[in-house]
Amino acid sequence: MRVRDWFCGTDYMLYYLKAFMYADIQPEVHSFKSTTNVDSTNETDMRRYVPIRPSIPDDTGPSTTSHDQRLLAKRRRVGVTVACNACRRKKIRCDGLRPACTNCQDNGGECTYRDDSEMSQESQLLLLEVIRLLNSVPDDEAVQRLQSLKKEIDASVIMSVLRKDGDPKQEPADLRVFTPPLGDAFQILELSAQNPNAYPLLPDLDLETLQEVTYQQLVQPNSGRQALIGTAQTEEQNQIQSPLPLCDSRLSSLDITKWTNVSISSHLAARAISLYLETDHPLLGFFEPELFISDLVAGKDRFCSSFLVNSLLYWACQMNSARIPDDGSLALQLCGEAERLWRKEDRKESILNLAALQFLSLGYLGQGRDHAVLSYLREASRMAVEMGLFGVEDDRAQEYIATLSADEKEAHIFTAWGSFNYATHMSLFYRQPGLPCPESLPRLPIPGSKHEKSGQKRKRSDYMGGVFPDTCRFWSILHEVALLYSKNGGPPSGDQKTLRFAEYKFRELLAWSNGLSERFSRDDSNLHYVQVLYIWFHAAILDLFRTTISGPLRHHRLRTFTNPESSAEKVCEASVNQLKQLIVNYRLNFTSSSYTILWHIALTYLANAVLYQPKKEDWFFYFLLCIYGYERLQPCWRVSKAISTALLSLALRKGDISTQTARRVLNDIEHNAGPDTFPQDESVRATFMADLDLARSNPRDATVEKLAEEFAQNIMLQEYTNVLDGDEGEDTPDN
Repeated sequence: MRVRDWFCGTDYMLYYLKAFMYADIQPEVHSFKSTTNVDSTNETDMRRYVPIRPSIPDDTGPSTTSHDQRLLAKRRRVGVTVACNACRRKKIRCDGLRPACTNCQDNGGECTYRDDSEMSQESQLLLLEVIRLLNSVPDDEAVQRLQSLKKEIDASVIMSVLRKDGDPKQEPADLRVFTPPLGDAFQILELSAQNPNAYPLLPDLDLETLQEVTYQQLVQPNSGRQALIGTAQTEEQNQIQSPLPLCDSRLSSLDITKWTNVSISSHLAARAISLYLETDHPLLGFFEPELFISDLVAGKDRFCSSFLVNSLLYWACQMNSARIPDDGSLALQLCGEAERLWRKEDRKESILNLAALQFLSLGYLGQGRDHAVLSYLREASRMAVEMGLFGVEDDRAQEYIATLSADEKEAHIFTAWGSFNYATHMSLFYRQPGLPCPESLPRLPIPGSKHEKSGQKRKRSDYMGGVFPDTCRFWSILHEVALLYSKNGGPPSGDQKTLRFAEYKFRELLAWSNGLSERFSRDDSNLHYVQVLYIWFHAAILDLFRTTISGPLRHHRLRTFTNPESSAEKVCEASVNQLKQLIVNYRLNFTSSSYTILWHIALTYLANAVLYQPKKEDWFFYFLLCIYGYERLQPCWRVSKAISTALLSLALRKGDISTQTARRVLNDIEHNAGPDTFPQDESVRATFMADLDLARSNPRDATVEKLAEEFAQNIMLQEYTNVLDGDEGEDTPDN
């Protein structure tokens, strides 16, 4: 029970209701002429009686009774919008006249009015602080504190009683709540107060707190390739290295030889598939998992195929390298087998082939083989359009699915939405030339929604978590953004029209976040894929307003918010703060932060934010947080080294770090990268953006591979510049 529930359950509610009835809604006092002869000496007694108005002559209509005359004469009661404070206290009627009501004029008292609409930002912040303090204690204690304040009117005493457990500044760092300064009232009064999932109040991680061991381990190199997670806690390492149960017991019966010619044990294949199903599938959903696993272990090919299994293992084995160190050769063999099977399929259109193509593009992305990523994504989009799953305006897919069984319908729905979500994701966050964005949404119901009619309700496995329908709605909102920003060579200019579009989409995303079920509400202890979903949310917000915050409209007030401080710049600042906390929390508390790459885009976005925004005293900590976040991903994903090198190169080019710092960090990255089994002539290809500011004007020079290649050149340029300037190039101080 929260504070508002307690109020509704006590006699205070009735008390305040009466006060409003008698003070705020005041009827006019009517004046009547008396027709009764009363002696002047009895004038005092006369006041107790209601005067009677004489009848109203009516020559045009029939005569009426005196009762009817009184009804006609009676005027409707007119309410007063706001009663003065004195009349409120006395619980008497107030005529609402200003600057002083009639009662106060007659009594000679001071007449003041309460006007909630003019409440200062200081008062609003204080009110929110009171509510936060009451919500931070058990319900019984909150009731006791409020009861002890019934007759108290001194604000300092009230706050002292509410804070009786001590000064919040003396609480542990992880319990302190960040309260923005009054200049950021928009963030706390509108974003946080009205959208607690998207913009909750954050822990106060000042520079002193970030010096603690808990946080410093996030900006230090991994102790070795076996230390596979960001927290480096012994008990968590033991948990990873010990045998873990499969997410689905049926996988223990898998005979992988039925599906691939690659030399991989059934035990290893089962564990890799289980890891994928627990980690990435709740967000990707390329296939219906119950049907897939059933056919996988039974050796049936209705909802499973060799092409799909080898493509999935190509992706999953890279992820599984965090648990079973591998030199990458197994993933390359699975990739070769998948490509051979694809050629054998001869571009046949099916939901199994469509899902397999998505896994191939993901696998190539993780290994930095960018040319293949684009080709397989284009092929997948072509296939989906030909099948009518998305990107078309007709109902061919609906008509075809209507002829299928319940299981086949559900399989088609999952693949359609999973492929659409991934295509939109890539189009928005990667923005590479030639990367297609779906022209329209799937015309099929979202899996698990009330509109889905696929026969009996299928039991969802625990590892699905139920988040996929909300993920589909999320990408449905962002689809129009990705489509607009991918056309005509990039996002439109930051004019008024673009700002209105961005604000409209922002409002849609806020409504989506507020509509999430309680189990997906913002909580640091949520499941990992809920954390990733919120990471995507704030990365999308930064993309949404990116063109605006770099132009003259960055301070322009947003029309749908009441606070005058609302602007695109304020929204982005709030989302950057949320990304900081989400990344810190994800790396500290979730082992998946070291082996799933689905969240990595947040590292690039946050690194760009701290480099391009005005520098705060903690900027270097958060920059290293991103660099070493990629360093933890290196055992699984070859492309991570190129991205971290590109971000270091960007910081060098901007002059934000010294050459000594850049060399030291790069040495940490290379030391923990592990062996590279790729041919020397196959360098990492990554044409997605690393410098998000430069990408708007010169995307060719803003790519990951371009900036990574320029690292040595930027080192030489800065050293040469320092020599000319007489600067010894002192190292940037560590956080």
